[in-house]
Amino acid sequence: MPLDQPKEGTKKRRVIQILDSPDGKKKYKNEEGFIPTSRDYPGKALAFDYENKLIEDFLQSRMNSDTYIWKCAEASVSRLDAYILLTGGELSDDVIDAFVIRLCNKIETSDSYDRKIHVTRPWLAQAFLEGNLEMVAKRMKENVSQQKFLECERILIPIVSSGHWHLVELVREETKFYHYSSINSPIYTADAVKFINKFMSFIESNWGLGKLEHHGLVSVAVPQQGPTLDCGIFMIEFINSIVEKRSITISKGDCAKYRARFCAALFTDDRIIEGPVTIAEMFPFFKGTGFENGVDAAFEYSADYEAYIFKGDRYALINYKQPRLIGGPKKITDGFHSLRGTIFESGIEAAFASHTKNEAYLFKGDQYALINFAPGGTDDYIITGPKKITPSWPSLATVLPHKNHGLD
Repeated sequence: MPLDQPKEGTKKRRVIQILDSPDGKKKYKNEEGFIPTSRDYPGKALAFDYENKLIEDFLQSRMNSDTYIWKCAEASVSRLDAYILLTGGELSDDVIDAFVIRLCNKIETSDSYDRKIHVTRPWLAQAFLEGNLEMVAKRMKENVSQQKFLECERILIPIVSSGHWHLVELVREETKFYHYSSINSPIYTADAVKFINKFMSFIESNWGLGKLEHHGLVSVAVPQQGPTLDCGIFMIEFINSIVEKRSITISKGDCAKYRARFCAALFTDDRIIEGPVTIAEMFPFFKGTGFENGVDAAFEYSADYEAYIFKGDRYALINYKQPRLIGGPKKITDGFHSLRGTIFESGIEAAFASHTKNEAYLFKGDQYALINFAPGGTDDYIITGPKKITPSWPSLATVLPHKNHGLD
């Protein structure tokens, strides 16, 4: 029987099976952690160079279940989760959840995606299939509000049932659900039908929309997996293909590549934690200062969570974690005496802190300077500059000077 055929439960096992030897023999490791004995992995030859570099760095660390490589308020992925993803094991619920959260963030914040497509988190279908009415109401409120249901043209709902990940897609205009499964089985089709009936019954009973049209289920002919633990990989790629409006092309021979790429993505992930909001909403102390309309440059101060912010010929020192104004706004030359008589006294166009403590690079037009900013005092001094950017930064010669004669 294929490894991914129906089986009971999806809970994480205390002891997991992994591949961790050059000859591919199976070994068992517990959750105390281990350092991989090999830097090889199935998708190494198929991933991009930068992805392989990220993964090789990752493989030098200890794999355990209580150190996280990706985390947000709602979900977390441990080193062990990522290692299992990379080496061909069964994807944890947390890995699936993380990819759904990442994708939803991209849909909500990027113009590259259609915001009329919505992806729910995997816990929604699980609550319906388990028949927990209290949890159903909670998950519906979190995942598919009435407004979201009416606004979206397509809703993608991951399902894990009988140990298998599959997907249903509601296309509202067509009054149909589409079912995507990398293993064709009447068991998974029956689970999809069970979920759909409960989902539509909840909407009819709770949202006051009246009797809804019957929504049929169409099984989509999609590529099938081999006797592997790749159902989660297939489902993630089904979702990506629908959201990106491209054909589904994954095959069972591609899974090692997708595992490597999905794993690397966890190390490069960026997401909006708060906002977008106006500067004045995030930092109310800037109201009425001119800084609320935009800033020109900033660099990290030597204390944690503090930064210098610049606009025009003025600057301020703030704490951005517990938003408060520490100093300013005041003239740049009042706080940075070394900049008097330089082009920077009237403004700074870009800046960043050096890796050397208390040092920062400043840019304006085609000029730059490296300064020691003397935290807590006015003993700052110029280390080098002001001078032309390109002789010291030759890699920028092809882009500077730009049409604005410098940097943004």
